[in-house]
Amino acid sequence: MIVVRSSGKAVVAAMLAAVAGGAVSASTAAPVVSTAAWRAAANAAEAGIEWVSLASGTFMMGVQDPASDFKDAQPVHRVTLTKPFKIAKTEVTNKQYKACVAAGVCAPAHYTDGTCWIWSDKQWKKRRVPAEFLGDEQPVVCVDWDQAEKFSEWVGGRLPSEAEWEYAARSQGQDFLYPWGDERATCERAVINDPSFGLGCGRQAAWPVCSKPKGNTKQGVCDMAGNVWEWIADVYHRDYRGAPDDGGVWANIPREPRRLEDRPSRRTPSMRVSSFKAAEQERRFRVDRGGSAFDSGVYVRAAYRDNASPTERRGRLGFRPVLPSP
Repeated sequence: MIVVRSSGKAVVAAMLAAVAGGAVSASTAAPVVSTAAWRAAANAAEAGIEWVSLASGTFMMGVQDPASDFKDAQPVHRVTLTKPFKIAKTEVTNKQYKACVAAGVCAPAHYTDGTCWIWSDKQWKKRRVPAEFLGDEQPVVCVDWDQAEKFSEWVGGRLPSEAEWEYAARSQGQDFLYPWGDERATCERAVINDPSFGLGCGRQAAWPVCSKPKGNTKQGVCDMAGNVWEWIADVYHRDYRGAPDDGGVWANIPREPRRLEDRPSRRTPSMRVSSFKAAEQERRFRVDRGGSAFDSGVYVRAAYRDNASPTERRGRLGFRPVLPSP
């Protein structure tokens, strides 16, 4: 694990670690990196991003499950990630995101403009975000796909591909249902809608990141099941036919618009698009993964897929970046 801090020698170490693997100067024995790479590493250090290194490897992606909720996670297919990569240990927090806003790069999260879907009075409504979502160490939510990608670029990375995310969520490609193994999801391991405790394990919102260490992956990545959904780089497709087998971002746009019944989603009817014209726009929908504090255990399985318009803002949707190998 590489820990990135925010001052002194640790910043320099973090910058070198973030760009490790580049060319080495014979005279200085130091990585030769671009100014942009150094700047991005400094941004990650300033924000306090902590990267977890994952080895390359091959795994079976998806699940052979007859349940309708998993039809878009089929067919199971072999994916080989040929290069190691790093993933943020935590979902990006409010504090970390504010650092990008303060730098003049990121637009503020949509907490005050009434455009974010928030659970209120037993339904989803567009409204101002209440105080229980705003803690510094809670995951940032109510950011659209472009905002998530902008932050990821600011720290030198990008949003993960679906394959990278699932590989990380399965503890580096293990045949697990959840990041920790196959034991069912409860509030002991994940921030979910557990019948014994209620929404968010009783808090009605996401918890501060890494509050459930028993649910970490074997490599120490936090909250890959529950807490908040996470934006993914890939365009959403109704199944895995034609998906990349190298772990790369699946960016091509599906040829045909999807009917609502062909597009499983955890969104309520009021949050869905209902007209054919709007369905045409769904061809550019993006994937999100991991489940949230408002979802039951089945929806935080590592193979489960959700999707959203890239302009959508939700009180249960955040993100984390990856740092690909050079």
